[in-house]
Amino acid sequence: MQSRRYISYVFIFSLYLFVEGFCYLSLLLLESVFYIPYDPNVSALSEKQKTSLENFLKRQEGEHVAQDAVLGWVYVAKSLSENLKTRPR
Repeated sequence: MQSRRYISYVFIFSLYLFVEGFCYLSLLLLESVFYIPYDPNVSALSEKQKTSLENFLKRQEGEHVAQDAVLGWVYVAKSLSENLKTRPR
């Protein structure tokens, strides 16, 4: 019984090492062939961007956020969104 448990642990550890090695080699390949370095950011957002995001998320009452194809996420007034929903087709 213990030998089966030991073999399963060895298999899981070997699989883990294989995946980690494959990821590492993929990163090396990206850097050497495609010149895309792996530089992880500790914080992807600057303080100015964080403040802007917080202000965007604080919605006024009566406003909704909608996705626009050109502008991205924009505020839509509640009355406009209700008119769009109740407009006859």
